[in-house]
Amino acid sequence: SSLNHPNIAVIYEVGAAEEQTYFALEYVPCRTLSAMIPSGGLPTETVLEIGKQLADALAHAHQHHILHHYLKSANVVITPEGRAKVLDFGLARHVLPKELAAATQSTLSFANGVAMAGTLPYMAPEVLRGEPADGRSDLWALGVVLYEMAKGEQPFQGRTGLELTTSILKESAAPLPERVSPGVRAIIARCLAKAPGSRYQQASEVRAALEALISTSAVAGPVGTAGVSRR
Repeated sequence: SSLNHPNIAVIYEVGAAEEQTYFALEYVPCRTLSAMIPSGGLPTETVLEIGKQLADALAHAHQHHILHHYLKSANVVITPEGRAKVLDFGLARHVLPKELAAATQSTLSFANGVAMAGTLPYMAPEVLRGEPADGRSDLWALGVVLYEMAKGEQPFQGRTGLELTTSILKESAAPLPERVSPGVRAIIARCLAKAPGSRYQQASEVRAALEALISTSAVAGPVGTAGVSRR
């Protein structure tokens, strides 16, 4: 509720009624991103625009010492105007500034098993190994969402949870379609680096990389089938 950003759904109230805890969120006419991704993926310009907004939302949260820890396409909605809104901070973790500053030393740990909570296809390798998580774990999840938007399927597959976990830990993501630009491929590949130190270290870096691709594209006006507009 301390976050105030155009790409994060506003929490107006947290309370309890009849022994049930609730969050009161802003009403947003929208569709989930997961429901909007076709089998072949979204146009590259749409991936760039939505990805930039998601990276900006994570940068804002991380600046306020909050890790989302549950980012996935089903937790992102897109308004009719093309604005992405990140939802469901139910597993979010507030961390001290010194913990975020020490992220590269992997000093941040989640107590009481929170590190293993989440949706398996979007969980970073270090989280699956039970190691400390930090903002770069959110960037892994962002990479999964970017890949999903670009190809229409998730980067790691498995018939069982064990097979999927093994794929995330040990295998490379399946190649993206040829239509996906080299720049987008490079950004996704860096987000999905197995070692946190090989990923982008800040969400703002992902946002800057996506913005650079947008600025060099010839796309203008409405883009793709998602109804996202350049702003």
